[in-house]
Amino acid sequence: MQQILSLPWPHNPFTTLKLILYLGDNIDDYEVFYTVLLWFHYNHPKTLASNIEPFVGDYCVTHIIDTIAIANKAAKMYQSDSNFQFLHDRVSDFLINRLKSDIENLKKKKKNQTNGDGDGDGDSDDAIVFSMAAGYLPYTGYRAATQLCESIARKLFQ
Repeated sequence: MQQILSLPWPHNPFTTLKLILYLGDNIDDYEVFYTVLLWFHYNHPKTLASNIEPFVGDYCVTHIIDTIAIANKAAKMYQSDSNFQFLHDRVSDFLINRLKSDIENLKKKKKNQTNGDGDGDGDSDDAIVFSMAAGYLPYTGYRAATQLCESIARKLFQ
């Protein structure tokens, strides 16, 4: 896989990136996806971090979070590897934006209910559409997961 990724990149990085993003939505083999993520992290870390939204969409965000959270040396890497720190910060920014949107939707819902706009009958006017961001947050069994959650909490509630 490393060789497959390395060959087309020098010829046309944009087309290569588009193909990888397309494949990311269709990859059932997580090992292949992790290989692609790690290749990007080591070879083109700013491209990966700058394209978090297209990379993760709503399906692949868990794979990137797992890649960040499971790394045994993630806390040390965050301090010593500027590329890892940039990726970590872009992922947390992605999740923060989704969580802020969820909070705003909830506030609008509560405001509508107190103003009498929501009738509480359960129809589509009463429904709130949430992102999956809260479900993407890693559990705190890993030190790096705790670091990611703390980073998100600090930025979200400052």
